[in-house]
Amino acid sequence: MWVDDRIVFYREAARRFLREREFGCVRASENLQLYLSNPELQSFFSVYIHLPETGPRDRIDGLAVVDSDGALCALLPDSPRRDSELAGRLRLQRDLYRISGVERDVRRLVAALGEGEWQDQSYMLMRARSVDIAFPPKDARAAVRNAGPDDLDALLSLQMAYEREELNLKSTRSETALKVQSLLERQIVAIAFRGDEPIGKINTNARGCFYDQIGGFYVKPEYRSMGIGVIVLFYLLYRIKAERRDPVLFVRHENVPAIRVYRRAGFRPAGEYGMSTKGTRRLS
Repeated sequence: MWVDDRIVFYREAARRFLREREFGCVRASENLQLYLSNPELQSFFSVYIHLPETGPRDRIDGLAVVDSDGALCALLPDSPRRDSELAGRLRLQRDLYRISGVERDVRRLVAALGEGEWQDQSYMLMRARSVDIAFPPKDARAAVRNAGPDDLDALLSLQMAYEREELNLKSTRSETALKVQSLLERQIVAIAFRGDEPIGKINTNARGCFYDQIGGFYVKPEYRSMGIGVIVLFYLLYRIKAERRDPVLFVRHENVPAIRVYRRAGFRPAGEYGMSTKGTRRLS
């Protein structure tokens, strides 16, 4: 059964569950950690866990977290038997507009909700083990470092270009500035320079218990096919490895150059990632 009032009691069970499934939706884990560690933030999230009908009583096999903006991150049980029960609870979330997670789970929930028009997107889900990543020697073609508040303007320009190209978004400068500020506060953000010119960026966009999800990977078009992307990516991977996490990401199937870079870094396909959005709200 699905419950929404016992997650504190099942804290350790959730951690055991995430050890096996977190790579499928790191954002769910990040939001759950925020919920559990910051009582003042608990009103911003709705957390649902699934308790299996048989087996030990101290385990869960499903997790769904909805944030205050109406974005749902889900890791569902293997069986769809209780999907309608969860859908009934979710229908009370009036502003639910996005579902994300492994594609199977997203499609199941969309079908169970059975209302409205949803736009589906599919990506390749890839992950790597930090212990298996062979870091290349330092390369002088670009200087990469941690980004800070002084890099806001440079990051803003790169982020807006990334959103136009990768996400087909046309955010305003002020909207993007809020996103970049949030990234600087909560995520690992790296920026690359060629001389004094900012030419690329990368960041984590969700930090779980065991995995960091990579996003925002962008290199200016005129600096592509020069190995710059590899330098930028490996810088972030080094940071992730230093914190004893493994990296995971999702990428558009048609983005062959990026997939080639990821494979070179040690990433391998781990399934399909899905997002479904409803109504006129934009994917962020």
